[in-house]
Amino acid sequence: MFSYIFFLIVGLLAGGHNRYGGNESAEQPCMDCHSSLAEKKFTHPQLETTCDICHTPTGEEHPKTGTQGFALSEEVPGLCYFCHADFTGEPEVHPPVKEGYCLICHAPHSSDEKFLVNEKTADLCFGCHTELGEESKISKIIHQPLTDERACTNCHSPHSSSTAPILQKESNALCLGCHNKSITRDSITLTNISQLLKNSKSIHLPVVQGGCIICHDPHYSDQPLLLTGYYPSEQYVKATVENFELCFFCHDTDLLMASETEYATNFRNGQQNLHALHVNGDKGRSCSICHNVHGAPGERLMVNTVKFADWRMKMDFRLTENGATCSTGCHGIKEYDRLIAVENIK
Repeated sequence: MFSYIFFLIVGLLAGGHNRYGGNESAEQPCMDCHSSLAEKKFTHPQLETTCDICHTPTGEEHPKTGTQGFALSEEVPGLCYFCHADFTGEPEVHPPVKEGYCLICHAPHSSDEKFLVNEKTADLCFGCHTELGEESKISKIIHQPLTDERACTNCHSPHSSSTAPILQKESNALCLGCHNKSITRDSITLTNISQLLKNSKSIHLPVVQGGCIICHDPHYSDQPLLLTGYYPSEQYVKATVENFELCFFCHDTDLLMASETEYATNFRNGQQNLHALHVNGDKGRSCSICHNVHGAPGERLMVNTVKFADWRMKMDFRLTENGATCSTGCHGIKEYDRLIAVENIK
């Protein structure tokens, strides 16, 4: 830094030279010739003071064809770090930042985009992340943050972060930063998930251990609600593995297919698979009739009321040592025990 200031003073004060090189008659400001560099909507603040912060005279005559009257006072990114923070100190660093390629993303003089980025944010990111760019053109559902001005930077830091993959916050905190209220869009109302989880007695394990992105794609999807696999929107649907694809990314398919099991589900009376009993058939019940897929007021993600058309009937589900009892509008009190099967009177 000392050497930069020293040579800057020498360049300005040396006899027979001025900041335009060796041409004493060239007293006009830089912008008299280089005005096009500052014509765009947003300009680098240094252009309003002096160009000498970034450019220093070489001693050659300027302007003159074939000579270089000025050079950068230091190579990029060191030059940028004179004023801007060095972002390489955090664990997760965007590769262009790590390599010192600030000018891949930023214009040094002026730009039509905020923060002097070279293009609109999404287009700039897709210049490198081409696969995501292609998905954006063909996917049915696009995550709303990607459609606004900030685009990718709503969720990702463009420089560095303590959280992979250069997220602005830890994954779940990032998602719940927006999903902390009811959101209505395209006639669909999304639940206030943050509030739901706070009020829940049990929370779906993927939410706790892996985050929202186990079930939801954070960018694009062909499935409603940005789901990563197919899940029926109807309450009743034919009971096939394909119709509950999303669930069986984690759960054993025997939960649906096996009438008897010792391992596929804890919802069993002895070896009788009560999930299969409840769900199977051409008009099988969707999982969400009894379970809330995020969090619920009851154990095992069990809801307190079951929606049947416009009627909400109460569900009373209570755990026992080796099973549970359940009473709904569909049936009276039923009991199951995983070790010794209970004979329920119909």
